Amino acid sequence: MHKFKNMFLLIVFHITLIMGCNIIYNYTSQKLIKEKTEVLDRLTTVVRSIDINDTDYDDIAFLDEILRNKRIVLLGEQVHSDGTTFEAKSRIIRYLHERLGYNVVLYESGLYDMWNMDLSDTLIPNEGVFYFWGNNNECRPLWDYYRSSKQSENPIKLGGFDIQVSGRIEVALRRQLIEDYLSKKGIESVDYPSFRTMMNRIYASFWWEYKKMEISLYDSIQNDLSLILEKLETEKEGYIDEIHYRYLSGIKVYNELRWNYSPGDPKRMSIRDSLMADNLLWLADEVYKDEKIIVWTANIHIFTTTFSKDELYYKPMGAYIKDKYKNDTYSMAFTSYAQTNKDGHLYDVASNKSVEYLLYTTKNSRMFINLNDLPEDSFLNGDVISTVNQRMNTKNNWKKQFDGVFFIDAITPLNAK
Repeated sequence: MHKFKNMFLLIVFHITLIMGCNIIYNYTSQKLIKEKTEVLDRLTTVVRSIDINDTDYDDIAFLDEILRNKRIVLLGEQVHSDGTTFEAKSRIIRYLHERLGYNVVLYESGLYDMWNMDLSDTLIPNEGVFYFWGNNNECRPLWDYYRSSKQSENPIKLGGFDIQVSGRIEVALRRQLIEDYLSKKGIESVDYPSFRTMMNRIYASFWWEYKKMEISLYDSIQNDLSLILEKLETEKEGYIDEIHYRYLSGIKVYNELRWNYSPGDPKRMSIRDSLMADNLLWLADEVYKDEKIIVWTANIHIFTTTFSKDELYYKPMGAYIKDKYKNDTYSMAFTSYAQTNKDGHLYDVASNKSVEYLLYTTKNSRMFINLNDLPEDSFLNGDVISTVNQRMNTKNNWKKQFDGVFFIDAITPLNAK
């Protein structure tokens, strides 16, 4: 009996100790959260609206001072299925166009496809951009705005910088357009049968990965592309020639990446980002020289810090842009606490240790933080857990990766047209 009593007292002691520790921990944790939330309240600017048709810009007028002297503004996104962020970016684009004179919008979509699409005032988005930036109700008002601008004295020019094929035009039409161009340069596609085989099948960016191909055909296609590019190299006279050369060169390199690396491989990503950066810088320096440019892409591509660990190496596109234009650029990442389904229920919520959780506790639906204006003692100067990269909870130093953050409490999925 005495032994049982001692054991009971020992159990009670441990339970009391655990409860006491939890109370102290929770008190400390809640106190820390409150302190950080109060810091964020002082750093953030509340954004009232993300409606592109809301032209009462008082809530985003703070961008005037931040962006007035920036030539290139990069707008990111966590994922390519984020309807709420697309709406927010659309309103910002209209604001930048009407108030600050940004007349060029470049998408993370095919260089050739976007150039071809922009030649027409009808601007059918699926002929240029990837479907998730065109075929939905969230982006439709922006494309209406692009079309209306074409009839104004201040038209928006659209372009792309990706090496992938993005436009979903007819396969036969794509092949005919390229063959007609090559014929003008004295290059007949019938002399390059493997190249023609590729052009008869290339209808979307990832077609190669889902179709098995004999290595002999792959080698033959790449050889045809090499021969064609060698001839085009000596024929380049203007930016139209350069666009076609970069288009075919991009296909050749991306074929190599898809053949040799799996999706998500850092080596593959790094090479693609370097070529996207090269295209973007060429467009900025040659095609749209002295014009102010907006870039629509993913958060991961606007990061400005090179990742290198062991054998892994990834230099994002944003690092190349920052290297070249330095203080003339501003990169704005978009992030959120959770996603919502059609019933309004939250899912895929960020960690309660993340900065998104702290922002969510402020009860403000949309906020902006200018990371270039942080106090020296701000916790945002160091590493924080964040979902800014593809909604994965990882540690990032925001200040080293981009210049500003647009926070949305909960994002909604795209509503397809």
